[in-house]
Amino acid sequence: MKVQIFAAPVCHRYLSSRLSLTYILVLSATVAVITLPYILTRNDVKPLRINLEQPRVQFSNKVIVVLQSDSREIYFSTIGELNKLRPESFSEASISVFEEDHNFDGLNDRIKMDMEFPIEGNEQIVGLQAFIFTSYHLKEAKASMESLIFVHHGGVLPGSGYSARGNLMLRQNTPMQAMEQITELYPSHEIINEFKSTIDSRESNIDTLLDRYENREIAPFFLQQGLWHRDPSQKESTQSFNKTFNLKVTIDIPKLQEVVYISTLAEVLLDAWMKYLSLLVIAAYLVRRLFTFILTNQILSSHNFIDKLN
Repeated sequence: MKVQIFAAPVCHRYLSSRLSLTYILVLSATVAVITLPYILTRNDVKPLRINLEQPRVQFSNKVIVVLQSDSREIYFSTIGELNKLRPESFSEASISVFEEDHNFDGLNDRIKMDMEFPIEGNEQIVGLQAFIFTSYHLKEAKASMESLIFVHHGGVLPGSGYSARGNLMLRQNTPMQAMEQITELYPSHEIINEFKSTIDSRESNIDTLLDRYENREIAPFFLQQGLWHRDPSQKESTQSFNKTFNLKVTIDIPKLQEVVYISTLAEVLLDAWMKYLSLLVIAAYLVRRLFTFILTNQILSSHNFIDKLN
């Protein structure tokens, strides 16, 4: 009994003159196979992309807080050069920071800050302005920047504390340009340069900081909801038994932050090439099957030659 040990396909070659209808149709089909995938995919390949990702946010150990009392302004910051500019209003404070990663993916999901400020016995706090600095990194766009979280409250009723909570959302007035490696978006436009030998008094001005940050085309903003805690000493006597003012800030970091960016040239070419090839393979297979049927059954006239193995 004999068994098959090797098999080779028989090659059918179909010949026709260059002026025949068969040649013209085959040539037209070949051109269509090459150009049709390009026509179908050229509008789908766009450098502008929208990606959903969770940014990497970390506390930068920089805080500026201004408390408004009925008699004076209380100033605190973790930047020593700024504190030297306001020695008469500077006050010490205690700060606790907790960074929470709920799903253990290496990205902070929430940052909690608890700040406590000592105040004088008869002092009444009626307003506050606070700046919290964090680092902000985007993996897909390979962008990095410093974010400024602004917490504020103003009123006439004295309080013993303020609690603020909100999402840190990215605002884009223009798409960012994706880079091959992680790049600082504002390397020469820092909000505060704490390493300068001398810091101008404008560096500690609230309006200056806000204006400088608001002018950025791309920046995260803190969308807050706050609760002002009434000072209980107002119900008891004119002497305050609570000699501290507590500021609590909870920063929630969205897991699906929408980021609009312009892809790199390599990403655009790779995306276009993959889409083109996927349609090219399908079109070539269908056209080959079609002409195999047409020429095998001599629907179009041609000369059939079979290559034999020597």
